[in-house]
Parts: sequence; C-alpha cells; structure tokens
Amino acid sequence: MTEATIQTVRNLIREFVNAHDPASADLFFTEDFHWVGRSVGSNTGREAYKRVMPGFWTGLPDAQAKEEDIFAIGDTVIARLTVCGTHTGQLWGLPPTGPRVSWQAVMIYEFRGSRVAKQWAAEDWTAVHPDRRHHSTLGPRDLLNPTNELNPINESSRTRTGEPGFRAHALPTIQPQSTSFKQSCMIQNQ
Repeated sequence: MTEATIQTVRNLIREFVNAHDPASADLFFTEDFHWVGRSVGSNTGREAYKRVMPGFWTGLPDAQAKEEDIFAIGDTVIARLTVCGTHTGQLWGLPPTGPRVSWQAVMIYEFRGSRVAKQWAAEDWTAVHPDRRHHSTLGPRDLLNPTNELNPINESSRTRTGEPGFRAHALPTIQPQSTSFKQSCMIQNQ
C-alpha cells in the first residue's frame, strides 16, 4: 500500500493541484474528506473542498506545487512541497500584490482505502503577506478580520473590502524577486 498511496499523492498534486482541476477531486478524496490547515480553516466534505480550491487558483493562477520529499508510514503519506505562483488575483479575500511568491508546505494525507480521507497542511504563508513575517503560522484567513475592526497585528493598516463579511487589510508594495529566485521557482509539469 505504501507505494500505491505515494503514487496517489503524486497524481493528486499533478492532476488536482497543478492542473487546477476541481473535478478531479472525485478521484483522490473520500466523499467525507476532511481538510485541516490555517489557510482556509477546516473543511469537511469533498464537495466543500472542491468549492474552496478555485479561490486559491484565482489568486495564484499559475500556482504549482513541486515535491521535495515524500514518504509513507502505514496509511499516511507525508509530502514536503515548494509551492510557487504569481499573486495576480484575489486570494481568499486578499487583494493581489503582483509578485511571484514561493513557500514551503508540509502536507499529511491519511488514506482510507485508495483515497485521501483527511489532509493536514502546514504552510508558510508569509511569502504572500510579507509584512506578517513574524507571524509565520498565519494563513490568508488570519489576515482578514471578521469583526470588521482593524487587525491588531497592524493597526495602522487601511482596510479594503474582501470577501462578504470580512475586510482585508491593504498589503504593502512588494519588490519583484531576483531573476535567480524566479528561475528556482519555475516548475515543470511532468
């Protein structure tokens, strides 16, 4: 089962994540799939997850994940990934900043049979919102304030309307990364 689950995760990354294809989720996730992570909070149900992911692909339309390490223990696969994309659209309520960004992610996939039943995500979202570098556990949802008050992390920020019921704080101007960074972030689909 170990090699089969590793191959399933590789296929999931290629066909669901990198191809930006929510319909392919039916091939990889159980119907009662549960996703846990800071970026979009906790989501239960494959259909709910299929509705959430287009918000990621809209914000980073060229997003790609590259496998750095992967291994399996029993019915669990752990993958360390580098994720790259250009932040040119709304990312779950965060206004676009424009530059190409890259971050590390560790994903833990728990299988039931041949499909993923639960996934945990640990990602360094500071690449997307660099003025929060000292808050490395934050995800995009943490940058939104559901009470429509100024975020205490950066009280001098002006707010901009994000998703309904939330306000996203204005993001700083980000300088383009060096050419070598951009080249290291280029990922070829295999």
